[in-house]
Amino acid sequence: MADPGDTNAVLHDYLRSAREALLWKLDGLTEREARLPRIATNPDRDWPAYVAKLTSIADRFS
Repeated sequence: MADPGDTNAVLHDYLRSAREALLWKLDGLTEREARLPRIATNPDRDWPAYVAKLTSIADRFS
């Protein structure tokens, strides 16, 4: 757990745990199943884009 005063470490821990949770939820799905929306979504918002954004943010802090 990060020191609450170290904002970079707190953000990094949060992003890492969010990424691990997302990967855990996607574990065992085919690529097609992982990309299919489970609820009606706005076509401008797709999960692969969210995953890519989360990964790029996490990479900046590692």
